[in-house]
Amino acid sequence: MVVLKKRALLLAAVALSFSVKSLDPEYLLHGSVWQTTTAIFFSMLAVRFSWSCLLYPLCLSPLRHLPHPKQTSLLLGQFSRIIKEPTGYPHREWMEEIENDGLIYYRGLFNMERVMVTTPKALSEAVTLKSYDLIKPPTLTKGLARILGYGILLTEGQEHKNQRKNLTPAFSYRHVKDLYPVFWEQSRDMILGIDKDIESKPTTKDENEKQENSSEVNVDGWTSRATLDIIGVATIGKSFGAIEDDQSELYRTYQTLFKQDWQTRMIGLLNFFLPFWFLRALPIPRNVKVEKARVYLSKICFEMLAEKRSKIAAAKEKDKSDETAGGIDILSVAMQSGGFTDGQIVDQLLTFLAAGHETVCLPPLF
Repeated sequence: MVVLKKRALLLAAVALSFSVKSLDPEYLLHGSVWQTTTAIFFSMLAVRFSWSCLLYPLCLSPLRHLPHPKQTSLLLGQFSRIIKEPTGYPHREWMEEIENDGLIYYRGLFNMERVMVTTPKALSEAVTLKSYDLIKPPTLTKGLARILGYGILLTEGQEHKNQRKNLTPAFSYRHVKDLYPVFWEQSRDMILGIDKDIESKPTTKDENEKQENSSEVNVDGWTSRATLDIIGVATIGKSFGAIEDDQSELYRTYQTLFKQDWQTRMIGLLNFFLPFWFLRALPIPRNVKVEKARVYLSKICFEMLAEKRSKIAAAKEKDKSDETAGGIDILSVAMQSGGFTDGQIVDQLLTFLAAGHETVCLPPLF
């Protein structure tokens, strides 16, 4: 939608410039149609920016009457707090301190409007009754689709309904219950690994020297690796061994993709003003890394698909009456549903592998 608006403004600027040339050429900037087009286009962008980032959210938006945090920046909203503090800290504080009836309104960078759901009742309405009315922001969808593809996480409307219907058997109560031992085993392996990590680190004495020596371990990496192994079993029926090997290529690839550096933040900022295809084409190291990671992950997923297809074929040869030959993991269910192409199945794999394990340590979104 944003890109379409920018294109519409550009086309309008070109049309105005050529109209000036044909009707009153002396008003052209330096006698040049293209200089005039550029000036008109950026003037339109300035007007649009003033409207969408200042006038509308501050004076006209109906959302501004909802409960909201105080001490909000005139142009940056609550962006500074969200980006500086740990993920979710400001939001939790607002939920505890601001009296509300299920919704809290706040503004992000350049006063982008956000509504936070705070009660189970409001959340239920948002994700069930109104789920197809509340769509994801296009800028967020395009950025994530570059990594995840258009799986069930990012599709909308009828396409999402079809994908959900075909994947539902993988999330039946019996299947999820069968995964309990997997959750327990992988969690146990993670705890044992953390214990070894602590033992290998230098210890420090308590300030009062009354307690035993202690050391600290950051659990973000451990939880991410554990959930990657768990989602591997749930998605393709096997563990990736990320808990044992923190240098595995698959784990390091995801770490690269979700790392928040200055280039990532710069692209996020420029995305407010420039089309995504242009930002994606910029020859900067971040784009090169993301493209290499995307190619590698797609290759891995196609290999998983081929391996699973061979297993299903072999299992059916042994027992042709077995409708669940090959397993009841997400990949097997998607293949046996007959509702996905190979490319769409790979998108589902990319979605579950990334979104399934990175939700435990996602960077702040604003």
